[in-house]
Amino acid sequence: NDGNCALYDHNSKNDLFRQNIIENNFQSGLLLFESINHTITQNVIRNCSNIGLAINGKYGNIICFNLIEDNKLGVQVGMGTSQNHIYMNVIRNNTQYNAYSDSYAYSFWDNDTHGHYWGDYETFYPEATYTDGIWSTPYNITNTDSMDEYPLVTPPSIDYNYVNPLSYFDEESSSINGYIGVFGFVGALGVIAGLYQKRQHKIK
Repeated sequence: NDGNCALYDHNSKNDLFRQNIIENNFQSGLLLFESINHTITQNVIRNCSNIGLAINGKYGNIICFNLIEDNKLGVQVGMGTSQNHIYMNVIRNNTQYNAYSDSYAYSFWDNDTHGHYWGDYETFYPEATYTDGIWSTPYNITNTDSMDEYPLVTPPSIDYNYVNPLSYFDEESSSINGYIGVFGFVGALGVIAGLYQKRQHKIK
C-alpha cells in the first residue's frame, strides 16, 4: 500500500478491528484519531515506513494480542489520549522506538498481570531476572514515565487465522471510516496464503 495510512479511523465508537494484515505501507499502518472504546486485536502490523499503530486523542481503546514489528516506530500514543489499555502484544524490531508516548498521554501498558513481549528488552535490561514468565524490571515507554510493569519473557500465543473483519461489526451501532490496505492469513509457520484487497468501506 502506498497511501498515507492503510487503515484510518476518525471520531467513531465501539468498533472491532480484528485479524487484519497491514504491511508495507508508505506511512502509518493503523491510525486511530479521536476514537473511543475500540478493540484492536489479533492484527499483524509490519514494514510500515513510519508508525505501525498510532493513537491520537480520546480514550478507552483496548489494544491487545497484536504483532507489531519492523516499522520505523511500533506504537505511538499522542497528546490528549487517556485511559487506553495496551497489553499482551508482541512489539519488536521497530527501528526507532518500539513504543513512544507523549508526556501528556495517559494509558495503561499492562493489565496488572501481563504486559508485552518487547524485542529489545534484554538489550535495555541485561541484568533483569524473571519469575513465572515476567521480567523483574519494568519496561520504560520512551518519552514518558509510563511503564510496562509486567514485561513478558516469551511472546504470547496469538491466533492470526484469517477472518473477514466486517463480519464482526454491528451495523446498527458501529461506524467505520476506514481504508483497509491488506487482509491476509498467517499460520504458525508464517504467511501461508494472503488475500490482498483494497477496500473503502463505511458502515452506518
